[in-house]
Amino acid sequence: SRLLITTRIGAVLTDTRIAAAPFEVDLLNEQDSYRLMASWAGPPCTASEVARNEQAREVAARCGVGKAGGLPLALRSLSAQVEGYGWDGVLGQLASEFADETDPSRRALRVSLNMLDATLRERYEMLAIFMEDERIPLDILQRLWGLADKRAEFDRTLVSLLRRSMFVEGGREQGYVKLHDIQREVLPGSDDPRVAGWHAEVLRRCGSTHIGVEEEAAGYWMGSDGGRRFVHHATKAAFGGELGELAQVNTLSLVGCSKLTSL
Repeated sequence: SRLLITTRIGAVLTDTRIAAAPFEVDLLNEQDSYRLMASWAGPPCTASEVARNEQAREVAARCGVGKAGGLPLALRSLSAQVEGYGWDGVLGQLASEFADETDPSRRALRVSLNMLDATLRERYEMLAIFMEDERIPLDILQRLWGLADKRAEFDRTLVSLLRRSMFVEGGREQGYVKLHDIQREVLPGSDDPRVAGWHAEVLRRCGSTHIGVEEEAAGYWMGSDGGRRFVHHATKAAFGGELGELAQVNTLSLVGCSKLTSL
């Protein structure tokens, strides 16, 4: 049997004592970067048109093109916004927003998220309740967004996020969606009071106290609200304590849910 390991951290291969020589995937060169940008900007945009467009070249440069190399996730997430904003609009957002963010991939993803309309952005932010590397079933996502009986609206939301490259894997045919770990990093953290409300609400809508995990599983903790038990994503490191102490730090409740536009 064969084992394929993919990682951005070379030490992983050293720690696992892999005997085979690693195959390193380079960052994108200029031409490959422009082809990727054109494919996500949509027809009739071509790689040569991207190369001739001053604003597009500046977007590419801010994503590493011509320097260390193009960052695919950053390039595709920004290029996917061109249909609605144009290259000048994308560059304007990239130049003016999140100046404190030094990582170009995270900055590109934060800008892309910020360019979504309020309802679409909030629905995407709700994915913060799921743990990393999870394949999020579409039926649970439909309940989370409160669209269990609104299939057409759910499909429109899903397609809009897919077209904007907000997922790294999945879709309608696959029956799930999945986030890249960098995409998860730009979502609200467990200290955001909305996260507890979103999690409790999807569990209520699914008629369950936990979904897809064993009770007391690592990375989860149990809370209660009026006798009902909920599972909430958290880690020991997030609060610097044991799992049993977390309930005293961040009580699960539905506080804030009435203010959420898409619930």
